[in-house]
Amino acid sequence: TTAVAAAAAATPKSSTTTSTLPPAANSAADVKSALAKIEPSVVLINDTITGTANGRGGFGGGTFQQTGAGTGIVISADGQVVTNAHVVNGATSITVTLPSNGGTHPATIVGIDTAKDLAVIKISGVSGLKPATFANSDSAQVGDSVLAVGNALGYGGAPTVTEGILSAKGRTLSGTSDNLTGLLQTDAAINPGNSGGPLVDVTGQVIGINVAVASGTSTEPA
Repeated sequence: TTAVAAAAAATPKSSTTTSTLPPAANSAADVKSALAKIEPSVVLINDTITGTANGRGGFGGGTFQQTGAGTGIVISADGQVVTNAHVVNGATSITVTLPSNGGTHPATIVGIDTAKDLAVIKISGVSGLKPATFANSDSAQVGDSVLAVGNALGYGGAPTVTEGILSAKGRTLSGTSDNLTGLLQTDAAINPGNSGGPLVDVTGQVIGINVAVASGTSTEPA
């Protein structure tokens, strides 16, 4: 399930508490535990679009080069990664940076569905990656705690982590060429570069894929 800013199907937090830890410490432990589970499956994506610009007004055309950044989720040990279609659509070259100093590797598009804003890419020459665990987003409860993880603002390095709740369900994403419906909304902070990254529950399971940020009356890809 994708969502406005992110998607979620979080498992509610356990009501069990540890007597030696205050509630705030328990919350911090949940975040760190979830992050430890998902972070090995989060990759950073950079791509380049190269093309030829048409000349106008009597001036000649020329080549142009546009770069972008996003995030992906490992779904197989041999390097298949799911991300948003808008992260890689039209790319002439794609590179993926693995976690834990796993290096940067070229990747190619395996399949793409622009109507659902989803794509699968394949990293070349890798093995032994850790696939993420996916949960059922239909089980999402408004108010569930969630984490958004990704390549926010294209900074690179370790992914950015933000915390929030599942704010609403059944949203429709307007202001885009495609009509995405049944989305989940979260207040976890999402920035450009988060696109394609996971939204996870407190157990570290993926419950959605960050797709866009809603701001005022307009919606922009994340």
